[in-house]
Amino acid sequence: MTGYSSAGTRSTAAVRLLLGLLFLGVAVLVGSFVGPDIAPTIRAVRGDGRPGAFTAERLDCTKRCLWYGEFRADAGGRPRTGVWIEGAGRGDLAVGATVRAMDTGARQNVYPPDGSPHWPGLIGGSLLTLATATAGGHLILRGARGLRRVG
Repeated sequence: MTGYSSAGTRSTAAVRLLLGLLFLGVAVLVGSFVGPDIAPTIRAVRGDGRPGAFTAERLDCTKRCLWYGEFRADAGGRPRTGVWIEGAGRGDLAVGATVRAMDTGARQNVYPPDGSPHWPGLIGGSLLTLATATAGGHLILRGARGLRRVG
């Protein structure tokens, strides 16, 4: 292309820099949702966790339908209260129903014995975070180089 300069103008470099910062911000935001759940979900997929029983206490359909209740490990110890069970929807349980579950160390939930049904979404979110952070880093480097060349 005639007249094309890879260095660009000062405004182009500044836009790249700002877009890079925006991408990094999005990556941090998405990562803050995805990151804490990676290890517990992987443990659930592998069947690694403390087996026990989950007793349904209430259904909350605010964002998506989740059954909240109490988890008691087979090995004993303090029960976990106020946790939800992954993968159980509106018609899957009833108040007072007890099902087998597994505690893998997730902050707010336990998993069914066969693992997490949502692990593909977690992998997708992780890849999105990585791609967004990489693109943000690239844009920041290009923008910084462009500002140094022009200015």
